[in-house]
Amino acid sequence: MPFEKRTAMIWSFVAAALLAACSSSNNAGPPDSGQPDAGDDGGMDVAPPADAEGDATDAAGDATSDVAADGAALPACSSLTNPLYIMGGDTQVPILKTLGKALRQDANPVTLVWQATGSCTIIDAVYNGTPLKQNLSYIPDDPSWDASSGTVPTCTPDAGGAPVQVGIPIVFPEACTSQAAPAGVKAFKGPIQSFVFVVPTANTAQAISAEEAYMVFGFGATGGVMPWIDPMFFFVRPATKGTQVSLGAVINVPAAKWKGQKIDQSTSVASMVAASTAP
Repeated sequence: MPFEKRTAMIWSFVAAALLAACSSSNNAGPPDSGQPDAGDDGGMDVAPPADAEGDATDAAGDATSDVAADGAALPACSSLTNPLYIMGGDTQVPILKTLGKALRQDANPVTLVWQATGSCTIIDAVYNGTPLKQNLSYIPDDPSWDASSGTVPTCTPDAGGAPVQVGIPIVFPEACTSQAAPAGVKAFKGPIQSFVFVVPTANTAQAISAEEAYMVFGFGATGGVMPWIDPMFFFVRPATKGTQVSLGAVINVPAAKWKGQKIDQSTSVASMVAASTAP
C-alpha cells in the first residue's frame, strides 16, 4: 500500500535522559563557576564540507540541482516504488542504508527516501507538517548496490514537496519544543544511543569529567582546563543537532552556548578531529 496515507510518526532515540542520569555531576556545574557567557552563541558556524555520501543537510542549497552527476535528469521521488519519506539525523544514515536495502529487495518492496538533518529541525517539521522540498536521497533498486560504499542517488520531490512520514531524532521531542504533539503524530522510543568525546590519537588525555567538559565547552580558553584551551580546535555541532542537545544536557551547557567551531555533519567532525594539528 502506498505510504502517503499513513500517519506521521517520530522515532526517538533515547539519549539525553539516560545519559543525564548516568552523569556523576547530576547535571550540576562546578561550584562557584558561574554560567557560560549568555552574550553570544559560544561558537562559530562553519560551512559543512561536501558530504561523501551525498546526503542532504540543513542547507537548502545542498542538493537543489535537478540533474544527476552523469547529466541525466533526476527521477521524481513519487515515481519510486512505495516511497517512505524520512527525516533523520546524519548519524542514522548508515542504518537507513542497511535497512533500506533489505526493504527495497523485499517481496513487497518499500523505498526509503530521506533528508539528513538535525533532531530539532526534524521535530519541528513533523509537528508543523513542513514538506520536504529539496532533492532527497533514496535507496536504489539495484540488488548489487553496496549499503556501505555504494553511491546514494537523489530524487526530486513534487512541486508541493513530500510529506515527512517518519522522523528519527536522537532526542525526546520535549528537548527541542514545549509544543504538544499534534493529532496524527505518535512518538515511539527507540534504542539507546551513546555519545562520547573524542580526541586525536596523538593526544595523551584519556578522559574528561562532566565538570571539566562544562568548563571547556562553556567557557573555552577562560575555563583553564588543559590541554583544551583553544576553541578553534573544538569541533562541535550546531544547536539543532541531537548530539549537541544531548551532551549539553549532561554537562549543563545549553546547546547554543558551546564554544568551538560548529560543524554540520558528524562525519566531518570525525575527519577534522583526525586531521587536527593541535591534539
